[in-house]
Amino acid sequence: MNHTKILFAALLLLSTRLSAQVVECDTMSLAHVDAGIVFQSAMLVTPDSSILVPMVNNTTTNFAYPQIKLVNTTPLPSGMSLYSTGWVVFASAWNVGDTATASVDYYVNTPIPDNYTVTFKLYATNFDPLTIDSCVFVNTLTINLKPVSAAAVQEVNNTQPSLSFYPNPATKQINVNAQNDTELEIYATTGALVQTTSITKSKNTVDVSGLAAGIYFLKEKGTTVVQKLVKVD
Repeated sequence: MNHTKILFAALLLLSTRLSAQVVECDTMSLAHVDAGIVFQSAMLVTPDSSILVPMVNNTTTNFAYPQIKLVNTTPLPSGMSLYSTGWVVFASAWNVGDTATASVDYYVNTPIPDNYTVTFKLYATNFDPLTIDSCVFVNTLTINLKPVSAAAVQEVNNTQPSLSFYPNPATKQINVNAQNDTELEIYATTGALVQTTSITKSKNTVDVSGLAAGIYFLKEKGTTVVQKLVKVD
């Protein structure tokens, strides 16, 4: 084989490998859980916010260190920017049938407008030991970054709240001291009411172990004074 044929064969092989780097994820048995996608405050000061995307391994292969990245196809709100443009590792081992949640982090420097939606493409990579190392989902993800409903709440500064609680951050339970027999309401950052507990005019122990790690707002029913609760695992 002469040098020209060798060069042509090498270029053909390189072209084939490059074209295999990006394929549609719909040709692979991968999925994400639309209902589980959330945007929430992060536990760290930097970055301060995250989009969580549960990923499902429906293949017949176990993967090592899978990664994703989100690329927005509509504008982010003013003041919101991606923390890292690189790939995000979401599991050290992603076995068959596993669901692992990927966390893509952002900075949010100004308030997000109510009901602001952004559309993303979801890329996945590092499917070792598969020969294809990346793909892109055909379907796009549209995320409401700040759903607002009648139940939406915001933190209110008040030097004399009607109740107090500790510890904060909390893991399994909080101790609540109330001035009246009432109901304690816990809201997610989206404004959704996630837990209601009856409390008495005394020291109360409230179970919060069922809450996912994140930021919540706590208040007495019928009042507007809201306090921030940090839930950790």
